[in-house]
Amino acid sequence: MTRTTTPALVVLAALLWVAPSHAAQAAAPAEVTLEECVARAVERNERIKAAQADLDYYQGKYHEAQSAFWLPQVSATVMGGGPVAPVDKTVTRVTDASNLGALGITAAGYVVQGSVDVVWPLYTFGKLGALVDAATSGVDAAAQGVASAREQVILDTRRAYYGVILAREVITVIEDGRDKLREARARVKELLDKDDAQATEKDLFKMDYYGAEIESRRQEAVRGLAVAEGALRAMIGADSDEEVKVRTFDLEKDLAEPGDLARHLDESARTRPDLKALASAVTARTRLADAAGRTYWPDLFIGGGLRFSTSNLKYEQKDLHRAITGICPLVEVAA
Repeated sequence: MTRTTTPALVVLAALLWVAPSHAAQAAAPAEVTLEECVARAVERNERIKAAQADLDYYQGKYHEAQSAFWLPQVSATVMGGGPVAPVDKTVTRVTDASNLGALGITAAGYVVQGSVDVVWPLYTFGKLGALVDAATSGVDAAAQGVASAREQVILDTRRAYYGVILAREVITVIEDGRDKLREARARVKELLDKDDAQATEKDLFKMDYYGAEIESRRQEAVRGLAVAEGALRAMIGADSDEEVKVRTFDLEKDLAEPGDLARHLDESARTRPDLKALASAVTARTRLADAAGRTYWPDLFIGGGLRFSTSNLKYEQKDLHRAITGICPLVEVAA
């Protein structure tokens, strides 16, 4: 029996020892590249979503202004009330409020009244055209705002990503210098213990001072790394329990020539979306001011209306109007 159970126990122990290591490897977060971080930031960033919502709003305004050329303006009002009393019964004294007959209500009456008005503009002396132009410029400005927000998010994500890599390299360089300084201090201490004239207590104090200065710089680099990692997590919309591990690579030592400054300034003025958005916004404001200036001119339109009223009791039109105003006077005033 021992010969059959011992190999099984050995295999089981081996599986139990290997399984946690595989689970740890599976749980280890994968390294993210710069392209992956940029893609996540563009997809999840709230700044871009807000700019897109502004674009949707101005597109709706454009369709509203455009439809005014072809579609009439229709307004409708409906009001009603009940129960109502016949007008031929006059109440002179109420002795019991719970007695409906004393209030003059002898039947379950109701009154409904409504109206429909239609206005179709024929010529507005340029008001509608100016509003359409303003809406068009508003859509252009909002679209450029989306592009500007997208480019800003990409730029901030790249800054945070490279900030993490740069902070790590700085920490590595500082730690290498700290290790070399510790080795040098150990040699100085060894010479002092041997009473060697090549080293003095002053040299040891200098080593301690430089060591404290290096540690201070290291702590600053560690704080900078934490700030860069937090900024990167915020840009890509990482969850609170999600671990983001940046793939490290060597930064380029040889930077390209910046080129002609005047050419860069000219290209920036022509292609930057935020400047295009400002230009479109100025155009939209100008067209709105033009539309407001044309309000002194009249509007030519075709209009019509429909009025209707009904009740299950017999009323003349003037009595029906008096019955409704007695039930809901606030609605009548608002109408």
